[in-house]
Amino acid sequence: MVSKMGPAVMLTLAFLMMVPKAQAQSQPTDASLRQLLHPWQRYVRGFRRGHNFSFSVGATQGHWQIKSFGSLEPGRYSGSGIYSKFHYSFHLPIKWGLGYFVGSSVGYHFEAAETRQDFKPVPSYMFPGILAGLVFNVTPSVRVMLGADAFLERYNGLAERDDQGEDRNISVTMRSYDIQSGFEIFYDINWALRFEYHYRISQYFAPREIDVSESTPVDVDFNKQDQWIGFGISYHLI
Repeated sequence: MVSKMGPAVMLTLAFLMMVPKAQAQSQPTDASLRQLLHPWQRYVRGFRRGHNFSFSVGATQGHWQIKSFGSLEPGRYSGSGIYSKFHYSFHLPIKWGLGYFVGSSVGYHFEAAETRQDFKPVPSYMFPGILAGLVFNVTPSVRVMLGADAFLERYNGLAERDDQGEDRNISVTMRSYDIQSGFEIFYDINWALRFEYHYRISQYFAPREIDVSESTPVDVDFNKQDQWIGFGISYHLI
């Protein structure tokens, strides 16, 4: 009986010894798993580090809060417009897919107002400032961002036209603070579609001392708040 079962036992033992080895060979390595999860993982490696460029356009809606401007009555003047903005940022990882970015931006904002409105806004030029924030790479093809941008903004020819006294027409530079959020979806290893939201506050700080020049707007006190929604494209330099 033992001699008859000997070959069967040996074959069974050999099979049992081969099963773990076959299973180990069939299990994918970490590198192959990453490849299966996303084909760009070998290049991105969990975080899109380095130089990033983006260009976006969109619509704006907000208001000017006028406290003092010529003969205008203090009040709130609404307006809407369109904007375009170019961003440059450098991204660095913190841990896992979370990181931070620093950079700068420039832009242009065109604003329209009601023709019967006494306060007449004008287009503005956004000068390079300081951009910083956090970024989270959800996958190699999706990332979300939250940041802040501080910059100077130039308005040439802000006017009041209320037909009372002398109408004022001034040019000022305002300080702007922009809180922004957005996300990007990469359709190519370098290129992405960008969707963003902004909340901006702009303030004018009048000179403390009166200038002998009549063009110095020392009696002006106003600020601006608005919201932007836009979309654009981004490029990640790998």
